[in-house]
Amino acid sequence: ECLVHYYGINVRHLGRIRSHLKKPEFRDFMLLQITARVMKNILREDMREIMKNSLGSPTDMPLRDLVLDTYSKIYSHCNHTANIENTDDYWNEIYVKTEQQ
Repeated sequence: ECLVHYYGINVRHLGRIRSHLKKPEFRDFMLLQITARVMKNILREDMREIMKNSLGSPTDMPLRDLVLDTYSKIYSHCNHTANIENTDDYWNEIYVKTEQQ
């Protein structure tokens, strides 16, 4: 990502860059970067919402719970007891937001 910024490429154009790549491993790498950025942005958005609703609560437990819940959705294929419906909803949200970027 720093290299992309170094060359003056705005990261919002990563999808456009990916569309011009020919090698599958480069396309996969770029898709991974795009997906990771979307997931990071969704997590930050959810964290802001929690902090806004907690009205300055002195504990960070709600944020920890959010992070753990998010990771359980991401890695649900490793956890057979995970709620598949929530996981599908999460990945659908990731897909929609990735398409928008």
